[in-house]
Amino acid sequence: MNLRKDKSEKTKKLIFEAAFKIIREEGFSELSANKIAQVASVSKGVIFHHFSQMDDLYLFMLDTLILQFEEDLDPTAFKSFKGYIEYTGKYTMQLLDEAPEIVTTLFYFILQSNHKEEYKTRIKNLFENSFTAWSEKMTHFFNLKLTPAKLKNIVRVIDLYFIGLSVHYLTFKDKKTYRNITKKFGTMLTQAIEEEEK
Repeated sequence: MNLRKDKSEKTKKLIFEAAFKIIREEGFSELSANKIAQVASVSKGVIFHHFSQMDDLYLFMLDTLILQFEEDLDPTAFKSFKGYIEYTGKYTMQLLDEAPEIVTTLFYFILQSNHKEEYKTRIKNLFENSFTAWSEKMTHFFNLKLTPAKLKNIVRVIDLYFIGLSVHYLTFKDKKTYRNITKKFGTMLTQAIEEEEK
């Protein structure tokens, strides 16, 4: 039974990676079951065995992206808030340099959520769950007693900053400038949080 599950997970990963390869090389508009089957060297039947429709594959891609971000950017792995912000900036810029299709795919899903209620619901739930998890994990950064609502607002500010950073960096590709701005952002946000709690 485990061997079957392992094989299934490997096949899903193969399909997932093929989809991102197509997005990276040709753009989201070229993504189709035929193209994925060709790139992954599997049949369309295999794709639809794992994902009953293309939207299921897209939602799987979205879920996987969010989970990867949560794992890679776990606040508990950092000693200081500013260090966490600086690392997140470097991580974002490196991701945009090496695999911009990951971030642009996330933006695609957000845009599609205006037309597809299932996407909107999934994105909203994923974000809310991530905000809650990150809020709980950030308490160790502050000696201050911040309410859960304040922590969640801090996470939302961070999220807004890095979405903006992604758009700007994709456009301008100025690593030095955006690293400096990210450091300043971390300092300003830390000071604002400490001031608020005085």
